[in-house]
Amino acid sequence: MTQIGANAEARFWFKWVIGNALASALGLFIASQVAMVFYVLGFMISGLGHSTAIQTVFSLVFLGIMFAVYGFFLGLGQWIILNLRVPTTRYWFWLSSLGWGIIGCRSSVGIYPDLSAIAAAILFGGSSGFIVGFTQWLVLRRMVTSAGWWPGISAIGYTIGYALPAWINLHEIVVGDELFLAIELGQIIAIAITGLGLLWMVKPLKSSPSLAA
Repeated sequence: MTQIGANAEARFWFKWVIGNALASALGLFIASQVAMVFYVLGFMISGLGHSTAIQTVFSLVFLGIMFAVYGFFLGLGQWIILNLRVPTTRYWFWLSSLGWGIIGCRSSVGIYPDLSAIAAAILFGGSSGFIVGFTQWLVLRRMVTSAGWWPGISAIGYTIGYALPAWINLHEIVVGDELFLAIELGQIIAIAITGLGLLWMVKPLKSSPSLAA
């Protein structure tokens, strides 16, 4: 690889990491505002004494929408950066939102309660990365010949990214508000790994006029 090519790859990776980090922060902020609305609704529902089934459905819808909102803005940021290298379509951020929404719905029923914190983080991170990677693969496969690797790359990135904060919390390396920084670090690690995966995957592109939508 020439020096110019290496510099271009490094610039793309850097933009991917920074763009994802900013989009993730925006998504978390918007999702937190949505959560506040649902919190008030949930308080009203619990005060009316509705059945456990109704409260369970409410929790599923609440987490599904909150995660989907986060995924939309994260996917939007990814789409902007990815378009610098691959001519993707708007379906990328809609399908990213769908993937994160599925993760949110799954979270409402509990996450591996019988496992240790690290084991649960590894399983949750890996499965979450795979789900989002699969929904994004539905777009990426039409333009990248090696797109089949993407769900696995995403799963690896989020496995490591979710396991790190769990390990830090277990060993009490940081506590309280500092744990938030560990979670953000884990997210950035996941983003960095997926960025490296993209650099490896994106070679010759398969163009398709039908994807101009």
